[in-house]
Amino acid sequence: MNCIHCLESLITREYQSKPDVIEQLIILNYYLKCVNQVSVTAGFCFDPSRDSLKSCLSNWLVEEISFIEKKCHSYLETVEIKNGGPVQQERLTLMFSVPMIAIFIRAFVENKYLAQLPKSAIFRFFSNHFSSAQSEMISENNLKNEYYELDPAAIEAFKEVVLELLKWVQKL
Repeated sequence: MNCIHCLESLITREYQSKPDVIEQLIILNYYLKCVNQVSVTAGFCFDPSRDSLKSCLSNWLVEEISFIEKKCHSYLETVEIKNGGPVQQERLTLMFSVPMIAIFIRAFVENKYLAQLPKSAIFRFFSNHFSSAQSEMISENNLKNEYYELDPAAIEAFKEVVLELLKWVQKL
């Protein structure tokens, strides 16, 4: 397991050298993507009773990402408590359903129009700053579920919106 400890310490050194938490998360997510893209050939291992290097490193990266996200969330909650509770922000209302907002987010994420951030941070941002046409509050969990389980009716409605926008742009 010395190889794993060596890789963990190299990655730790790199991400902890960044002063910004977002940059740290970007680095960790990048390494997680790289590790997850490595293919493992069955049967070619030193000790079949142990987890693969890929599995160990991937699990470690997920734990690091989770720890940093929780640490940030706890810090924000502490600041809110010291300031007498959360600051009520004005939410912008999108004239879309929650499933359509999820499709919008997914389109931007998968086409790389949003900076590489953890999806949980993106869901949290939309949940905190936007409301839907039907609901003042958008749940992070609801948004996440809709993101991964696309509603066919919402896809069709979103296509219509995109076509309307395209017609508008062509008139410019």
